[in-house]
Amino acid sequence: MAFDWAMQGAGFSGKLTIKTMGAAADSAITWEDIVSNHATLKFALRSNNEGVITETVLPTETTVSLSPSGGSANAYTLPWQVGYAPMIKLGPKHPIFVTPNLNGCAIFVGGDAASPSVIHANCQPDIADQGVPTYSSGDDPIVFGARVNEFYQKWKLPIWSDVYVALASKLLAGSRITDTNFTMLLPRDYLAGGASYASVFGSRASGSWRLFVNVQGKTRQFWPA
Repeated sequence: MAFDWAMQGAGFSGKLTIKTMGAAADSAITWEDIVSNHATLKFALRSNNEGVITETVLPTETTVSLSPSGGSANAYTLPWQVGYAPMIKLGPKHPIFVTPNLNGCAIFVGGDAASPSVIHANCQPDIADQGVPTYSSGDDPIVFGARVNEFYQKWKLPIWSDVYVALASKLLAGSRITDTNFTMLLPRDYLAGGASYASVFGSRASGSWRLFVNVQGKTRQFWPA
């Protein structure tokens, strides 16, 4: 069955790698600036949110790529770009949803199980990098690595996540996304354990969507919460 790896949900234990073509910026879309807590992101609902994907299942890795050659769409796809927060609305047309891997982005989901809206937000606030340790020739690499990790865990991840929480508040207050079943997946939710990235995907069965996050070979459902 196509996309069987996604249907396995939390039982999927392989390394999931998702690669999609394209970027969020689109000259045909009017982007709205959302200014919130040291960050400005461009937000818009994308109507062109379908793509052609093929899958290759290997013993330890699954790669899903968006085909640039056209053809009949078989999946909902959500691109990303630094400084953007594009949103798409899932529905009954396709059984699968994919978005590029996260390494500092946030995912917001809201709505009913039949047609949720999904936002992939990426911000790089300068405040999150204030005070980052700098390496000098006399530093012990192990000690320096520990200092960087402490900075990341105690400063950057919390600040990064706080910026996204503030952004979500703005989006909710402006009714740009519904607060029904609203859930956030923040950097602190998937990077705190030392992971370098997370893969997010969704599958639809019996008319209902479920969204999953795969981190270091382990998958869990995060929406509906």
